[in-house]
Amino acid sequence: MFHKEVTGSESLPPTVAVVNIGNELLAGEIRNTNGRWLGSELDRLGLRLVTIGVLPDDIERIADFLNWVRFRHDVVLCTGGLGPTPDDVTRDAVAHAFGVACVTDVELHAKLVAAGGHMARFAQPWSRRPEGSRSLRGADGGAPPFAIANVYALAGDPAEMRAAFEALSDELGRWPQARIWRRTYGVAEDRITSALDEIAVAWAAITVCSYPQHTDDGPAVEVVLRALTPSDLERAAAELESSIARLGVST
Repeated sequence: MFHKEVTGSESLPPTVAVVNIGNELLAGEIRNTNGRWLGSELDRLGLRLVTIGVLPDDIERIADFLNWVRFRHDVVLCTGGLGPTPDDVTRDAVAHAFGVACVTDVELHAKLVAAGGHMARFAQPWSRRPEGSRSLRGADGGAPPFAIANVYALAGDPAEMRAAFEALSDELGRWPQARIWRRTYGVAEDRITSALDEIAVAWAAITVCSYPQHTDDGPAVEVVLRALTPSDLERAAAELESSIARLGVST
């Protein structure tokens, strides 16, 4: 379903953008737990999360951002804005991004009405979807998720979002999970920057990260290497350790 970026004989997992929608996120009224949870789950599945955006409940802004990410990523996961209130504009924003109308899914509308309770009361807004989109499985009693092309719109409620994502995980597939190497050195970051630069230049397929820390014993820096190929990670880590040792630094 997803195209693969091929480098030599190896295929890279799909790239993913996560779009978390809601004025409350930007105002700091609630924490963006959906973004953090999705990041962890995507990593577990081996997909490459490369972009996270937090957007207001604004049709134009959401549509503009979607039209940037959907052409640059294999998968776009949106959360939030599927409720029944006026600030829930994700359906219209996705439709606007694709240049289509929002139409009522008659079958979904009938299903919601038959369910009774709050689902029947929300049947009209919940059954509106961008023309050409398809229904996804979601949480019982929750706002119905949908997909169009490579854009997946999930509810913002964490329990509803997780249920929809878990139902979607088979469609996304599983890919080789990145291998990780970690070491912490008891020095300031500037002591080993040259060694990190060498590895980043020599190993384009390796992600090199460093995280400065301030401990009771003084400065420290955690170094993290990530790679899809275990042999590459092993060789790059060995070269890095050797370079850092030549600088007179040890763990």
